[in-house]
Amino acid sequence: MPVSFKPLFDGTRYKVYFGGRGAGKSWAIAQALIIQSLSDKLLILCTREYQTSITDSVYRLLTDQIYEMGLSSFFDCTLTRIKSVNGSEFIFKGLHHNIAEIKSTEGVDRVWVEEAQSVSTNSWEILIPTIRKEKSEIWISFNTGEVDDPTYTRFVLNPPPDAVVKKVGWQDNPYFPDVLEKERLYMQRVDPEAYEHVWEGEPRRISDACVLKGKYRIETFETPENVQFYFGSDFGFSQDPLTLERCFIQDNKLYIDYEAWGIGVELDDIPALYDTIPDVRNWTIRADDSRPETINYIKKKDLISRALLKHGEEMIPRQTKKDRLWKELLGLESLKSLSSTSVANILPRKQSFGDTRQIDSLMKFCQSFKTVMSTAGMQLDMPVNHLSKAA
Repeated sequence: MPVSFKPLFDGTRYKVYFGGRGAGKSWAIAQALIIQSLSDKLLILCTREYQTSITDSVYRLLTDQIYEMGLSSFFDCTLTRIKSVNGSEFIFKGLHHNIAEIKSTEGVDRVWVEEAQSVSTNSWEILIPTIRKEKSEIWISFNTGEVDDPTYTRFVLNPPPDAVVKKVGWQDNPYFPDVLEKERLYMQRVDPEAYEHVWEGEPRRISDACVLKGKYRIETFETPENVQFYFGSDFGFSQDPLTLERCFIQDNKLYIDYEAWGIGVELDDIPALYDTIPDVRNWTIRADDSRPETINYIKKKDLISRALLKHGEEMIPRQTKKDRLWKELLGLESLKSLSSTSVANILPRKQSFGDTRQIDSLMKFCQSFKTVMSTAGMQLDMPVNHLSKAA
């Protein structure tokens, strides 16, 4: 056991290990929990913010370490749990989707929160009081993320009493492999700023290269009525978050009043995440078409009505049903310039009266249709030049 991880065997309530890559945090914690599970009968909850299956958990890491340590004869590894010969048990649950179930879990001796940089404030507020057994402990491991992440703020900037909080890195790992040493030195040479975050464990801050550096403020504001909303989504990969923002423009300023995001969000959970933002189903969501299969799935859920296609240097919007309605509306309104006589001359004579009356009826419908759409805000998705023509 590397010397930096010896406090894992102390009796402190919180054990927080954070920092850069290559420190061996997960391996050391897995080994320490395995050893403790054989020393005492323990119920050990292994969790993270998002876990939809056992493959998303530290299950594989624990079983690998059990075999590496030569202790496989002391454990029974089933498809969902790991049990030791003395009655200790490892269970695996995700916080975000199982928080109510975790809240009702009794008798947990150890909880290991892996990749804790993604854990929300709400999850912490429910999890911590749940772990209330005498001498219970909360173990936390994560690679440093943003400086204002709830986990970093709660446990590093404002550590609770009875806590061991240690920043560890590649220097603390006596088994740091050569392949990672080459990667570390390469990043240190080509991107020193990223190196400080990835390998030295410094929290990520707004970079000078960021487009909005020095051009944004975080403050309270009221969203006005009758504004045009813009919805934009980005599909996350691996540790990149899936995001959705609602924004509007007023007085040459861009306001973002709602956002939703998550790391490791499953395809089936995207609609529920989107629905956390008001009016999301009433407006167009624009998304880069790098994952057409994802967009097609969400379209079936009546969420995304427009995806932006990459075409050379241009982004070409797909036509939506709303666009077609507007085109038909404008076509009908253009008939205002035609007299009933001219319409009758255009149409077959025996049908002229009926068709002219039908067009008059359509014009009345057109006016009421435009009024309804204006009230619902639907016309705001239409280009300004089209609005002027429609008026």
